[in-house]
Amino acid sequence: MNQNPTATPTEVSLHILLRRRRQELSFFQAQIAEALHVTPECIGQRECGRRRMKLSKIPRIAAALQIDAKELRAKAAGGVPPAGLGHPVRQ
Repeated sequence: MNQNPTATPTEVSLHILLRRRRQELSFFQAQIAEALHVTPECIGQRECGRRRMKLSKIPRIAAALQIDAKELRAKAAGGVPPAGLGHPVRQ
């Protein structure tokens, strides 16, 4: 995997979390891109770690991934890529 050499451990974890959760939901990159108002190419770059994600975007990312923003922020802050993301948002 080609990761951004300037990415912090949190950013690296966040890109892994984004890809894993999107795959868990069986979503295409285009579906997440539409929810985040970016291009599918942008999502692909973020998932590969070639494009940075701002931590301020976590609430919007969490909503698109149908998980709790606090849980996503905690997992990203820990810098540990989990096997799964856990609990979906209850609606």
